[in-house]
Amino acid sequence: MKTILSVLLSISYIFAYITATDGGLDVTNKLVYQNGKFINVNEGYITTNLPKIDKHIMPYHMKYRIIKKKVKCDEFDEGKNCIKNEKYVIVNYKDLFSYVYYAFKPDQKILLVYNQKVWWVKTKSEYVTLNNKIFDKVQVEKRYIQTFGTHKQLFGLYLKDKLPIRVDIDQNEPFNLIQIYNQYVANYEKYLKLKPTNLNNFDFKKEPIWATFKANTKNGMRYLNVEYKMVNPENDLFLLQLKGSGLILAPSKNSDYDYIVDSYIVDMGNDNPFEYQKVLNIGGENVLLWRQLPNSSNVPLVYKDENGKQRQKGIIRGSKPLYDIGGIWYLVSWLDKTDKTIFHFSYVDTGRVEGKVSKIDNRQYLVTAGLGDSLLIKYKFILDKYHRVIRVEDLKNSLVITLHKPYMNKTIQENIKFLQDYKARYNLKVIK
Repeated sequence: MKTILSVLLSISYIFAYITATDGGLDVTNKLVYQNGKFINVNEGYITTNLPKIDKHIMPYHMKYRIIKKKVKCDEFDEGKNCIKNEKYVIVNYKDLFSYVYYAFKPDQKILLVYNQKVWWVKTKSEYVTLNNKIFDKVQVEKRYIQTFGTHKQLFGLYLKDKLPIRVDIDQNEPFNLIQIYNQYVANYEKYLKLKPTNLNNFDFKKEPIWATFKANTKNGMRYLNVEYKMVNPENDLFLLQLKGSGLILAPSKNSDYDYIVDSYIVDMGNDNPFEYQKVLNIGGENVLLWRQLPNSSNVPLVYKDENGKQRQKGIIRGSKPLYDIGGIWYLVSWLDKTDKTIFHFSYVDTGRVEGKVSKIDNRQYLVTAGLGDSLLIKYKFILDKYHRVIRVEDLKNSLVITLHKPYMNKTIQENIKFLQDYKARYNLKVIK
């Protein structure tokens, strides 16, 4: 059972976890080492499961042995056997941690009770550089016990200030410190459960959600912000806004102006999403608007032509629902959610062309629209398990739009800020 628990503990640290970055044997905390080993400090009472070490690590009480040694007699004792009592520290191996931590002096000759024998050993100290999960590259004091002659290291303790970040026991694999667990770490873990930092849904009815995408255009990296916002919850009307460079939203026009596409959509659930209105703003100016009513066959469209003159015309709706690029952006999500594999629609720019969405793989959809073999748009959409768009390939313009910053809402944003502030306040660190 102990072996199984040890394996489980070691596996748990493969994934990201939180740790304090300060603490030691003088404050209440738990020092966690590789392979499930630990030193637990609870109000000054110290226990451990490190091998060969006394499970109660307390401040070391010196023990001595008096050894009688022959010494050179002085001139008044000539011809006599002169004896001198010399006092040496004697330590049991199980008490080595306590001795080295609390009572250590370098370059001392001591007696060590080891393997049921008493050995002469010496203490050594030097400064070395270690790579540690918590502190990265750090200089520490290495205190160790070494045999005479063979210079075999029997025990080693590596200290950052007073914090033991590595323990060497009898030349076995070293135990490296991987976590300092204290009340602030425990609180952080609780907050992490209560305050999620990932948006694991596609619900924008209670509050808006948004994400940021990026694309490497011919003029360099450009970004696209996508937001879903309820504007009339009673009628299930929401705004899907695409905001970014024209090099992403209209590459064929070769414009780096800021584009804002506002698509107002109604999603009643089982019925097809209904796009009520589309507004296109370029460089701070509205240049296109169309609006359709549920029972009207004619859709009024107002736009500015290439000469800046305002034009107006009507579009016949026909039997297929009308969508712009924002409507399509949501349509693929709706199809994925309702498990539909093909859908016919009409695409509206300054005119209307027929289009189709086809499911080509798991959470992948191909969208085309045009006249005959002449395509106006050709997109490949890839979605996540929550039916949210995470990648768009503009196949007509050889442009790839990928998720840059994850989907977010205000609650998630505030949770992230709270946890970041908490980590900074109590010197916590995430280990990956």
